[in-house]
Amino acid sequence: MLLHFLNECYLNLFLSLAHFCRRISKQNLELKRNGAGVPIIVISGHGGGATRSDFLYLIKKLKRPGIVVDFGLQTGYVDIYSKKLDIYAKDKRVVLIGISMGGIIAARYIQKHGWKNINQLITVCAPFQGVNVPKLLNFLNSVQDLRSGSAFMKEVKLFKAPKNKMVCIYGKWDQYMKPESATVNGAKNIQLDTYGHLTTEIKSVNTIYNLLK
Repeated sequence: MLLHFLNECYLNLFLSLAHFCRRISKQNLELKRNGAGVPIIVISGHGGGATRSDFLYLIKKLKRPGIVVDFGLQTGYVDIYSKKLDIYAKDKRVVLIGISMGGIIAARYIQKHGWKNINQLITVCAPFQGVNVPKLLNFLNSVQDLRSGSAFMKEVKLFKAPKNKMVCIYGKWDQYMKPESATVNGAKNIQLDTYGHLTTEIKSVNTIYNLLK
Protein backbone atom coordinates (compact mmCIF):
# COMPACT_ATOMS: atom_id res chain seq x y z
CA MET A 1 0.00 0.00 0.00
CA LEU A 2 2.89 2.37 0.77
CA LEU A 3 4.34 1.69 -2.70
CA HIS A 4 0.98 2.53 -4.30
CA PHE A 5 0.88 5.78 -2.31
CA LEU A 6 4.42 6.83 -3.30
CA ASN A 7 3.79 6.03 -6.97
CA GLU A 8 0.61 8.09 -6.84
CA CYS A 9 2.45 11.04 -5.27
CA TYR A 10 5.13 11.05 -7.98
CA LEU A 11 2.49 10.77 -10.71
CA ASN A 12 0.49 13.65 -9.26
CA LEU A 13 3.60 15.85 -9.02
CA PHE A 14 4.69 15.13 -12.59
CA LEU A 15 1.27 15.77 -14.12
CA SER A 16 0.71 18.91 -12.05
CA LEU A 17 3.98 20.36 -13.34
CA ALA A 18 2.98 19.42 -16.87
CA HIS A 19 -0.31 21.23 -16.40
CA PHE A 20 1.40 24.46 -15.34
CA CYS A 21 3.77 24.29 -18.29
CA ARG A 22 1.19 23.77 -21.02
CA ARG A 23 -0.90 26.43 -22.76
CA ILE A 24 -4.71 26.24 -22.64
CA SER A 25 -5.93 24.77 -25.92
CA LYS A 26 -8.74 26.14 -28.07
CA GLN A 27 -10.33 22.72 -27.57
CA ASN A 28 -11.64 24.20 -24.35
CA LEU A 29 -13.80 26.70 -26.22
CA GLU A 30 -16.09 24.63 -28.40
CA LEU A 31 -17.34 21.12 -29.05
CA LYS A 32 -15.15 19.37 -31.58
CA ARG A 33 -17.07 17.63 -34.35
CA ASN A 34 -15.36 14.23 -34.46
CA GLY A 35 -18.47 12.45 -35.71
CA ALA A 36 -22.13 11.84 -35.01
CA GLY A 37 -23.91 10.92 -31.80
CA VAL A 38 -24.64 12.56 -28.47
CA PRO A 39 -21.85 15.04 -27.57
CA ILE A 40 -19.53 14.19 -24.66
CA ILE A 41 -18.49 16.84 -22.15
CA VAL A 42 -15.64 15.83 -19.84
CA ILE A 43 -15.15 17.99 -16.74
CA SER A 44 -11.61 17.80 -15.35
CA GLY A 45 -10.86 17.58 -11.65
CA HIS A 46 -8.58 19.63 -9.37
CA GLY A 47 -5.58 20.95 -11.22
CA GLY A 48 -7.27 20.86 -14.61
CA GLY A 49 -5.66 18.82 -17.37
CA ALA A 50 -3.92 16.05 -15.43
CA THR A 51 -5.68 13.37 -17.50
CA ARG A 52 -6.81 15.66 -20.33
CA SER A 53 -5.01 13.85 -23.15
CA ASP A 54 -6.48 10.48 -22.10
CA PHE A 55 -10.03 11.78 -22.35
CA LEU A 56 -9.43 13.70 -25.58
CA TYR A 57 -8.25 10.37 -26.97
CA LEU A 58 -11.43 8.72 -25.64
CA ILE A 59 -13.66 11.25 -27.44
CA LYS A 60 -11.72 10.78 -30.68
CA LYS A 61 -11.86 6.99 -30.39
CA LEU A 62 -15.63 7.07 -29.86
CA LYS A 63 -16.00 9.32 -32.94
CA ARG A 64 -18.33 11.63 -31.07
CA PRO A 65 -18.50 15.42 -30.83
CA GLY A 66 -16.88 16.33 -27.54
CA ILE A 67 -14.78 18.54 -25.34
CA VAL A 68 -12.64 18.38 -22.20
CA VAL A 69 -13.61 21.38 -20.06
CA ASP A 70 -10.64 22.65 -18.07
CA PHE A 71 -11.40 25.04 -15.20
CA GLY A 72 -7.75 25.10 -14.12
CA LEU A 73 -6.81 24.68 -10.46
CA GLN A 74 -10.44 24.97 -9.29
CA THR A 75 -9.67 26.76 -6.03
CA GLY A 76 -13.02 28.57 -5.92
CA TYR A 77 -16.37 27.41 -4.59
CA VAL A 78 -17.74 24.46 -6.57
CA ASP A 79 -20.91 26.24 -7.70
CA ILE A 80 -18.78 28.80 -9.57
CA TYR A 81 -17.79 26.01 -11.94
CA SER A 82 -21.22 24.36 -12.14
CA LYS A 83 -22.56 27.71 -13.40
CA LYS A 84 -19.75 27.93 -15.98
CA LEU A 85 -20.66 24.46 -17.21
CA ASP A 86 -23.89 25.92 -18.58
CA ILE A 87 -21.82 27.56 -21.33
CA TYR A 88 -21.09 24.11 -22.76
CA ALA A 89 -24.18 22.08 -21.82
CA LYS A 90 -27.07 24.55 -22.19
CA ASP A 91 -29.82 23.47 -24.58
CA LYS A 92 -27.88 20.39 -25.69
CA ARG A 93 -28.48 16.66 -25.26
CA VAL A 94 -25.14 15.57 -23.75
CA VAL A 95 -23.19 12.90 -21.91
CA LEU A 96 -21.36 14.36 -18.90
CA ILE A 97 -18.17 12.70 -17.64
CA GLY A 98 -16.96 14.19 -14.35
CA ILE A 99 -13.45 13.42 -13.11
CA SER A 100 -12.93 13.78 -9.34
CA MET A 101 -14.21 17.27 -8.40
CA GLY A 102 -15.50 17.45 -11.96
CA GLY A 103 -18.05 14.79 -10.99
CA ILE A 104 -19.36 17.02 -8.20
CA ILE A 105 -19.50 19.98 -10.59
CA ALA A 106 -21.60 17.87 -12.97
CA ALA A 107 -23.86 16.65 -10.17
CA ARG A 108 -24.45 20.22 -8.96
CA TYR A 109 -25.26 21.27 -12.51
CA ILE A 110 -27.90 18.53 -12.68
CA GLN A 111 -29.26 19.42 -9.23
CA LYS A 112 -29.93 22.92 -10.53
CA HIS A 113 -31.05 22.14 -14.11
CA GLY A 114 -32.45 18.61 -13.89
CA TRP A 115 -31.83 15.52 -16.05
CA LYS A 116 -33.87 16.62 -19.08
CA ASN A 117 -30.90 17.23 -21.40
CA ILE A 118 -28.52 14.74 -19.74
CA ASN A 119 -28.29 11.51 -21.70
CA GLN A 120 -25.95 9.99 -19.11
CA LEU A 121 -23.66 11.01 -16.25
CA ILE A 122 -20.42 9.11 -15.64
CA THR A 123 -18.28 10.04 -12.65
CA VAL A 124 -14.75 8.88 -11.81
CA CYS A 125 -13.48 9.12 -8.20
CA ALA A 126 -16.07 11.80 -7.44
CA PRO A 127 -16.24 12.38 -3.64
CA PHE A 128 -20.02 12.31 -3.07
CA GLN A 129 -19.46 11.85 0.67
CA GLY A 130 -16.72 14.46 0.87
CA VAL A 131 -12.93 14.32 1.14
CA ASN A 132 -10.51 14.03 4.03
CA VAL A 133 -7.52 16.26 3.39
CA PRO A 134 -5.18 18.22 5.71
CA LYS A 135 -6.74 21.28 7.39
CA LEU A 136 -3.90 23.44 6.09
CA LEU A 137 -5.69 23.32 2.70
CA ASN A 138 -8.79 25.02 4.12
CA PHE A 139 -7.71 28.32 2.57
CA LEU A 140 -9.00 26.83 -0.73
CA ASN A 141 -12.73 27.50 -1.10
CA SER A 142 -13.19 24.29 -3.07
CA VAL A 143 -11.69 22.27 -0.22
CA GLN A 144 -14.05 23.96 2.24
CA ASP A 145 -16.95 22.85 0.03
CA LEU A 146 -15.71 19.30 -0.51
CA ARG A 147 -14.71 18.55 3.08
CA SER A 148 -16.82 15.80 4.66
CA GLY A 149 -19.64 17.24 6.76
CA SER A 150 -19.66 20.70 5.13
CA ALA A 151 -22.99 22.40 4.41
CA PHE A 152 -22.23 22.07 0.71
CA MET A 153 -21.65 18.30 0.94
CA LYS A 154 -24.91 17.86 2.85
CA GLU A 155 -26.67 19.24 -0.23
CA VAL A 156 -24.63 17.02 -2.57
CA LYS A 157 -25.62 13.92 -0.55
CA LEU A 158 -29.23 14.56 -1.62
CA PHE A 159 -28.25 13.91 -5.24
CA LYS A 160 -30.22 11.04 -6.78
CA ALA A 161 -29.82 9.23 -10.07
CA PRO A 162 -32.70 7.93 -12.19
CA LYS A 163 -32.42 4.32 -13.31
CA ASN A 164 -29.90 3.71 -16.13
CA LYS A 165 -28.78 7.35 -16.13
CA MET A 166 -25.58 7.29 -14.06
CA VAL A 167 -22.38 5.28 -13.65
CA CYS A 168 -19.89 5.79 -10.81
CA ILE A 169 -16.34 4.46 -11.29
CA TYR A 170 -13.90 4.16 -8.39
CA GLY A 171 -10.88 2.17 -7.23
CA LYS A 172 -10.10 -0.21 -4.37
CA TRP A 173 -8.11 2.44 -2.51
CA ASP A 174 -8.10 6.23 -2.64
CA GLN A 175 -5.89 8.55 -0.60
CA TYR A 176 -8.53 11.28 -0.43
CA MET A 177 -11.66 9.35 0.55
CA LYS A 178 -13.18 5.97 1.30
CA PRO A 179 -13.84 4.12 -1.97
CA GLU A 180 -17.58 3.80 -1.25
CA SER A 181 -17.73 7.61 -1.02
CA ALA A 182 -17.57 7.67 -4.83
CA THR A 183 -20.87 5.78 -5.18
CA VAL A 184 -24.45 7.03 -5.51
CA ASN A 185 -27.69 5.22 -4.78
CA GLY A 186 -29.50 4.42 -8.01
CA ALA A 187 -26.31 4.54 -10.08
CA LYS A 188 -24.40 1.63 -11.57
CA ASN A 189 -21.32 1.54 -9.35
CA ILE A 190 -18.17 0.00 -10.89
CA GLN A 191 -15.06 -0.71 -8.80
CA LEU A 192 -11.78 -1.01 -10.72
CA ASP A 193 -8.80 -3.04 -9.54
CA THR A 194 -6.78 0.15 -8.97
CA TYR A 195 -5.01 1.83 -6.07
CA GLY A 196 -4.79 5.62 -5.98
CA HIS A 197 -6.97 8.53 -7.06
CA LEU A 198 -5.12 9.52 -10.24
CA THR A 199 -4.33 5.93 -11.21
CA THR A 200 -8.06 5.16 -11.20
CA GLU A 201 -8.77 8.26 -13.33
CA ILE A 202 -6.34 7.09 -16.02
CA LYS A 203 -7.44 3.44 -15.92
CA SER A 204 -11.12 4.42 -16.19
CA VAL A 205 -10.79 5.45 -19.85
CA ASN A 206 -11.17 1.91 -21.23
CA THR A 207 -14.13 1.24 -18.94
CA ILE A 208 -15.88 4.40 -20.15
CA TYR A 209 -15.14 3.51 -23.76
CA ASN A 210 -16.84 0.14 -23.32
CA LEU A 211 -19.84 1.84 -21.73
CA LEU A 212 -20.32 4.34 -24.55
CA LYS A 213 -19.18 2.55 -27.72
